[in-house]
Amino acid sequence: MSKVNWTGETVDYGALGRNGIMKSAGVNVYPVHDDCVRVAPITSKGVEGRCFIHIPSADREAVARMIYPEGFK
Repeated sequence: MSKVNWTGETVDYGALGRNGIMKSAGVNVYPVHDDCVRVAPITSKGVEGRCFIHIPSADREAVARMIYPEGFK
């Protein structure tokens, strides 16, 4: 599992889960099986939120390009 905590001193970013909007402090990213990764929010309390998205491994690069179209430097 890889963990990414958002930078900055305040938690101004949210995620929508089954119980409504939560404050997000980062995300956990980990493989579910060979052809899929799971991305789940980390709440402001430091626990994984009760929502996630599965991204097929074949589409990870396409998703990364959409998030950061200029590329990584």
